[in-house]
Amino acid sequence: MAMNEVFSDYRISHPLRRPKKMIQGREAVQINEADGLKILVELADTNEVKSFWGDSIVEDWPLACGNNDDSTEPEEPLPRPEKNIWVVRKEDFALVLEQKCDHNGHVSSTIQGEPILNEPRPWLSHTNLTGGEEAYCGGEMWAVRCVSGEVELVLNGCSGRYPPFHKLLVESGAAYHHEEPDLLDKLLKLYPDTGSHELESVANRLSMAGFRVVYVNFDAEKGTWRRLIRPCDLVRIGQ
Repeated sequence: MAMNEVFSDYRISHPLRRPKKMIQGREAVQINEADGLKILVELADTNEVKSFWGDSIVEDWPLACGNNDDSTEPEEPLPRPEKNIWVVRKEDFALVLEQKCDHNGHVSSTIQGEPILNEPRPWLSHTNLTGGEEAYCGGEMWAVRCVSGEVELVLNGCSGRYPPFHKLLVESGAAYHHEEPDLLDKLLKLYPDTGSHELESVANRLSMAGFRVVYVNFDAEKGTWRRLIRPCDLVRIGQ
């Protein structure tokens, strides 16, 4: 199914939200294709996958397509150079490498063609994907090579500006507790308990569009979305 088709009911049922953190410097300047902005669409074959992700595919990640067990082994962070940030926008699903580097390891990310090095943070923000405007939700994403050779999308809900809704974000005070009553009511009706959340809804729709998808579960103890990963934190869709 086409991306716009699988997200159509999501956009109807979910409210748009404003960025939740203060914006600094050029964090609200809209990036463009020359800065690395990509729109995620359904990828028909291996050549399209290779063309879309380029060199940003993570190879040889220990947890790629591994067992989703109760391991207590140390958490395995995914590499930063291949980290994308993503946002479900009003009309599409946008992403970009958070911090692009050249072959010498020097930061080469740009905003409207201008180097990012002099910014308060030398990496791109979720608001650079939206121009600081309203969006639905966002997080981080990696394209990971499985043992089979297929590419699996690993995503989390780590976005300070557009965090996917989870009831515990309200109860912990981490996000959404100061939201407008009408907006919060809409989200609580969609996700009334801690057994469901917005990141799962996004992951399910990516799977419907033909992607292999795994998301990183919510950290109920800390009341926030996880960034570091253990096998028991991963939820594979349809597997």
